[in-house]
Amino acid sequence: MGNPWRRLVGLTLLVSMAVFGAGCGPFGYDVHVDTVEVRPGSIVARGWVHDAFAQREHGCPAMRVSVDGVRQSSSAPCPVFGSRPDVDAVMGGRNAALPEMPISGLGRGAHRLCVDVVAGSSVAAAAFEPATCTDVVVPFDQHDRSALDMVVVGGTRVEAAGWYSQVTTDPQPGGFVPSWSLDGLWIGDIRALSFTEGRTQRPDVALVHGPRAEGFTLVIDSLAAGSHRLCLGLKSQTSGNLSGVISCRSFTV
Repeated sequence: MGNPWRRLVGLTLLVSMAVFGAGCGPFGYDVHVDTVEVRPGSIVARGWVHDAFAQREHGCPAMRVSVDGVRQSSSAPCPVFGSRPDVDAVMGGRNAALPEMPISGLGRGAHRLCVDVVAGSSVAAAAFEPATCTDVVVPFDQHDRSALDMVVVGGTRVEAAGWYSQVTTDPQPGGFVPSWSLDGLWIGDIRALSFTEGRTQRPDVALVHGPRAEGFTLVIDSLAAGSHRLCLGLKSQTSGNLSGVISCRSFTV
């Protein structure tokens, strides 16, 4: 009939793997991704790693993450791992929560996230061999987008409208805010120019690019004759450098 203790151990292992669905890498660590949080500008995998061996010559582990097989991020050797008592109760041994490692700038659509855990001393040299993978859908681009929809000239009067979806940088004191520039100068820095700026809701843009998309309008009452270039981009609140995703149009008055 066989050894009943061996059968019990085998059954416990099967139950554990069925409950948690862990994958085992070449270094002997079991790793599992519980969830993938999709943030406005990044994704973060959360899960756990199980070390079946109490003592290892190579020391503590390091985690690595790839997305779509090309984007890879590595934790430092011996990262700070959180506690996972729920895994301890089932797996025994040494268990820890995966350290948070955001991956930013993904495009809208489906992506494949994979994780492996290696010896800390081998984090740079070891080949990436996914221990577990999961699919994640990013509903909106996780990077800035912008567009200048129209520039209408009527005599010396100019009307413009556009939008900016600011994802990678949040507006904050000393941060960056969407703003207009004319002929290389910020609107507010041009003396003797009479203009009116406005902000509008753009549900059409938000539907495609996400809730951070916002509409911007500009009316210049009287502009000197000649060729001009109008742009919508990001302006630092502490300097006048143009940055972000810049959308421009050239026109003649």
